[in-house]
Order: sequence, then C-alpha cells, then structure tokens
Amino acid sequence: TLSLHDALPISALKLENRRGRYSWEEKAKILEYLQNNNMGEKAIKLTAYIEEGDESSWVKKAAIFPELSQPLKEMIKTGHIDFKTAALVRELDDDIFLYLEKRKKLSFSQKRLLLTFFSEAVKRDKIDNSKTAELFNNILSSENPLNTIRKLRFPKLSRMEKEYDALHSRYLLKSGIKITPPAYFEGDSFSVQFTFKSNKNLAEKIRKIQLIQEHIDEFLSFLC
Repeated sequence: TLSLHDALPISALKLENRRGRYSWEEKAKILEYLQNNNMGEKAIKLTAYIEEGDESSWVKKAAIFPELSQPLKEMIKTGHIDFKTAALVRELDDDIFLYLEKRKKLSFSQKRLLLTFFSEAVKRDKIDNSKTAELFNNILSSENPLNTIRKLRFPKLSRMEKEYDALHSRYLLKSGIKITPPAYFEGDSFSVQFTFKSNKNLAEKIRKIQLIQEHIDEFLSFLC
C-alpha cells in the first residue's frame, strides 16, 4: 500500500491524464518536486504516467534540461534540434545557437551535424571559447557550410579526398571508368565500375584500365 506521500504524485499525474504530452519544462519541474520531497528515486516508477512508452531516460534528460541555455531550450521546443545533440553541445557559446536558428534553410539533420562536428572540433583543438561564435558564423556564411565543417572536423580525411579526386581526374576524366576506394580509405581494395554497349566499347574500356596499371601504385598509396 502506498503512503499518501508516495501516492500524491501518481494521483496528480493520473488526474491530468497527459501521458506523452508533457513539455521538458514540466518534466524538469516534476523531477524537481520529487527531489525536493525526497522522492527522487521514485521518478522512474512514474514513467508510465509521463511517457507514451516505457523509456525512463526522461529522468536523466529532465535533470539536464535546467542546465541548458535558453536558446538551446527554444531549439528543442521548436524541433530544430534533438535533446541528445543539445546535451552534447551545451557548453558552446549561446551566440552559436542564435546564428544557427536564423538559418531557416538548414534541415534538422544538417543542424545536428553542424553542431556535433563543431563541438567535437572545438574540444579536440581546444579552441578558445571567445573565438568559437565568430568561427561558427564564418562556417555558416561559407558557400557550403556542411563541407566546411566536415573539413574542420576531419582535416586529414578531407585532404585525402581532395588529393584522390585530383588523381582520379588526372587519369580517368571522361574515361567512363570509376575507381572507388574503400570508405574513409580504410580497407585493402578498390572497386572498379564502368558500363559498355558493344564488344568494341568493352575492349576500349579494358584498354584504358590496363593503362591505369602503370599508375596503380599512386592509387594504392591512399590505402591505410
């Protein structure tokens, strides 16, 4: 039998009957109430009255939500960012989120990638926090923000891709033949792709591939 002390939050949630429709502000207040009344450990048991499924991760997220800046909270509420990404990047300068919010043409996944890659690059390179907002704004103002942030996050891979594209163009431009390296150049083999429409056409493609053999070491040098 539940004590009145324990039964009160369950009864209140049952009466509200808003399972799956609580905002993060409300979830944070529910958790705060429980903690203030020495019932924090019972939060998971209330999941059935708060969430549609049985996912109890709302407890950890509700504890994090008050720590998020207002711009991040707004992005979560408007669906421009998911909670996991918001928690990951919450230490970034608030101006970064305001800059991103103004970019209406960016999709949900694009915003997630931009913030995630930028946050990882900032931590890896130990970029001074006072410089991050301007740097991020410059990335957003570039011709292709996703390519720009990818180069910042993966400089070595981006450089290898550029060099490989140049090599491919040097020997295979307009040849109708494509030599594809393994993903991220991590592997031990290439794949070759081409089409042909006649015996003569096939013989020509084979001849071009044979010519590539003279330069195959240049291609193989890209493998890890």
